[in-house]
Amino acid sequence: MARSYLGLNEEEGLIRGMIRGCMGSVSRLCIIQMQDYLELGACARMNFPGTLSAGNWTWRAPGGFITEELTKRMFDTTRLYGRL
Repeated sequence: MARSYLGLNEEEGLIRGMIRGCMGSVSRLCIIQMQDYLELGACARMNFPGTLSAGNWTWRAPGGFITEELTKRMFDTTRLYGRL
């Protein structure tokens, strides 16, 4: 249903399509985790609900992953949807 409702497609990429869908929603607040912008998988989870793991809330962005291209894409999307 999400694919149909949000117009998700392989060309844009599912993650970028989900970000677009969230940014374009009518909600007052939109929070996108850096792991999603970086298109990282489950290996970059920030939290494991229901556990007292020492790894909870300790994720840090790896050096060199935040590029000028990524920050421009984040800025452009945020501006496009009036969320600056």
